[in-house]
Amino acid sequence: MYKSLTVLALYLIAIGCKPQSSPPPLPVSKIEAEEDIREAVFREYIVPNKFPIYFLWIENGKDPNESLVNRFKNIGPVVKKGSELNSKNAIGQSMRLTIKKITWINATEVEVIGSAWVGPESAIGIDYVLEFSDDHWKIKERKPSWES
Repeated sequence: MYKSLTVLALYLIAIGCKPQSSPPPLPVSKIEAEEDIREAVFREYIVPNKFPIYFLWIENGKDPNESLVNRFKNIGPVVKKGSELNSKNAIGQSMRLTIKKITWINATEVEVIGSAWVGPESAIGIDYVLEFSDDHWKIKERKPSWES
């Protein structure tokens, strides 16, 4: 009986000491990770290159950092900050992209609320789930949330 209890105790200790599987830590700060997340969402629209100009906004209608805009410098269409939008470059020739909110689900998964506008009357809101794997953020799910 003593031997059985000893074996059981050792087994329980071994299981309790087993390292828990947890997601790997992000290689960058949260601020840098959020820039990478914004890039992944914006890139989904910009890379197909359907418009000559794209205007970007981030949370609370702010302009993105210059470093984020520069990530799109050599991919084809012109990418500008949202504040550069004016009546001459707005109608029919451009797409306006906004990321309204990034919510962290865990260390390797986020929810993003975004929208895309073409002209004054055509727009769509899309909710995304992104996952960090293979050293970059990937869109895992996308779901339209509204349309006009």
